[in-house]
Amino acid sequence: MAFKKGNKINLGKKMSEETKRKIVKTRKRNNSYKHSEETKKKMSRSHKGKKLSKKHKEILSKVSKEKNLVKNLGKGMLGKHHTKETKIKIGLGNKGRKNSKETREKISKALKGRMVWNKGKKGLQIAWNKNKPNFNFRGEKNPNWRGGVTPFLNVFYYYSGFKNIRKKAFERDKNSCQKCGKICFGRDRQCHHIIPIRNWGSNELNNLITFCNKCHREEERKIRKVM
Repeated sequence: MAFKKGNKINLGKKMSEETKRKIVKTRKRNNSYKHSEETKKKMSRSHKGKKLSKKHKEILSKVSKEKNLVKNLGKGMLGKHHTKETKIKIGLGNKGRKNSKETREKISKALKGRMVWNKGKKGLQIAWNKNKPNFNFRGEKNPNWRGGVTPFLNVFYYYSGFKNIRKKAFERDKNSCQKCGKICFGRDRQCHHIIPIRNWGSNELNNLITFCNKCHREEERKIRKVM
């Protein structure tokens, strides 16, 4: 029998669960299946003003959770950061909490056999490695090694004329951070090169800008990511 628009052959009939599953399976197989714009508009009109049942909401939340789990499988919090609000909530949630006996036993097992440098010593102790250079992270062994550019940079940063230009830059910017507007002095006041020295930038006044310590670190991170 040929299909005719407005045919009432299936009117009032409901599909069985098995038929519904088969339709879903075929649609999943054909990823190219998409509703037309007209169909989408019809669907939105028909759903307008309708409220979802509790059961329907639970099913939708379950599906979205499963999708997110598959998407972020094995990633955890990799590359993500908690917001300040979340950090405060975590801190408040952990306040006054004590580790269970099982957790304490696990920690003690993990630390067993380790030598504690200040064992048996009383009062304020100074760490054995304080002010001692760590030669395992010197030169090429250091992860921040950039091919020995320090002597080259020192010529530009620490020559006598740079201090005067730096002072002029601070005076021009009225000792305020040009990013957040904070008025800063001492170590919090930083002079930033718009085009870095390592990228053949100059020490001229138009290449210098005043930043606070926080904004300067953020700007440096951005530049390193590009590099």
